[in-house]
Amino acid sequence: MSSKQKSAKRRDSFVSYLVFLVIVGYAAFLLISTQIEISEKNAEYEDIHSQLLDVELSNERLSHYANDENRTEYIEEIARDKLGYAHPQEKIFYIVPSE
Repeated sequence: MSSKQKSAKRRDSFVSYLVFLVIVGYAAFLLISTQIEISEKNAEYEDIHSQLLDVELSNERLSHYANDENRTEYIEEIARDKLGYAHPQEKIFYIVPSE
């Protein structure tokens, strides 16, 4: 073989090695970015699943109050918790932490 042929073969080998490295680097980049996206989607799924459980619990609680027997209990709960009302003979004590 002549020196030109060896040089051309060496250059072709280097180019194919370089192309191989670029392909491997791109595949690694895609793999890492896909893994990051999967972990983000899993975190989003957990958040949405938690919200779903909260809504289901709220729906279950509200369905309990749907019948007429429990409606007064619901009204009393709203009056106490959200509006701060109490029965006329009832005393409310607030616990204030000492800081």
